[in-house]
Amino acid sequence: MAKLHLVLLLLFWFPFGTAAAGTLEFVTPAIEFNANGSQEDENSLQFYLTKIDLLEDEDRILEWRDASREASELFPEDEAVLQRLASVSDVFGSHGGEAYERWAAAMERAGRPATEVQSVLERGFIVALRDGERERADRLSEKLARFGSTSLRSAKAFVPDRSTIVVPGGIRGLAAAVEIDLTIPPSRFVAEYDRAILERAALSTL
Repeated sequence: MAKLHLVLLLLFWFPFGTAAAGTLEFVTPAIEFNANGSQEDENSLQFYLTKIDLLEDEDRILEWRDASREASELFPEDEAVLQRLASVSDVFGSHGGEAYERWAAAMERAGRPATEVQSVLERGFIVALRDGERERADRLSEKLARFGSTSLRSAKAFVPDRSTIVVPGGIRGLAAAVEIDLTIPPSRFVAEYDRAILERAALSTL
């Protein structure tokens, strides 16, 4: 019943709340009721998780980022919050390696399978390298070694030469900046990115 109540409230408030206020005030009535039938508090974990997910679905990326960071300060060890923080940090190219490391630690505390933890650490290692976080990358490499991973080497082996440019946020960050699909494969990214830039330039001259 509570789930149905949540869905109905979302369907009712979504068309009006976003257009009328441009804020997440409309989300408050849509937060799921707990077992006692009382509404979730705006500072509750469930409220923040719902808020973050709605913002991501609506492509309101700056508010999505801020809500994720705020939630990580209120719930610094929660696995679900840290998963969302890692996703945000990956897109924005800011402390991504650290975020993935924190998420992996939360997964270990929760007893997640080693293969899942290793996958998160591997992504954190790649992100740390991409964003120039060499010390963090070395730490993640050491943790991966304890999992028996041999596919990723120390960050010292990945020092870029003069022809390499490190772009904070990577492809997803650039895609978000010009509002194109974040899931575009690398093989198509340059063409789609150029197309978006040209479209914006054409619109600016009208």
